[in-house]
Amino acid sequence: MFSANLPPISPIPASPPSTAGAGVETIIPLAAEVVDAVTITSKEIAIAAGVMLLLAVIFFFARQFFVDWLVGAKKKSPNSADMAGWGLFGFLIFGSAIPVLAFTSGALLRILFIAPLGGLALASLVLCVVAARKS
Repeated sequence: MFSANLPPISPIPASPPSTAGAGVETIIPLAAEVVDAVTITSKEIAIAAGVMLLLAVIFFFARQFFVDWLVGAKKKSPNSADMAGWGLFGFLIFGSAIPVLAFTSGALLRILFIAPLGGLALASLVLCVVAARKS
C-alpha cells in the first residue's frame, strides 16, 4: 500500500554444487516483478475520510426520513422500519465507499477491496427490503 523506495528485485545466480558432497544448496532465481508501489498521501486519506463522514451524516438523515415514511405512510411497525432504515444506511455507506476509493486512489480499486464492500452493500440492501416488507 505504501511505497518504500526499494530497488528492483534482480535474479540471484545459482551457486555451484559443493565438491565435498556434504549438502547441495541451490538458490532458485526470483522471477517476481515488483508490484506497483502506490503512495497514498495523508492529504488523500483526509479527503476520503471527510467525504465519507459527510456522506454518513447525509445518509443518517436519509435513514431517518425512510423510517418515518415507513411508519407513517406505509403503516409498518417501528422495529421493522428501524431495521430497514439501518439496512438502507448500510447499503448507502458501503456502496458509496467504492467510488470514494476509486477517486482517492485507483490502486485501492481492486477486487480485494471491491468484493467485500459490494457484498456488504448487497447484504444491507437485502436486509432493507426484507425488513421493510414485514408488518
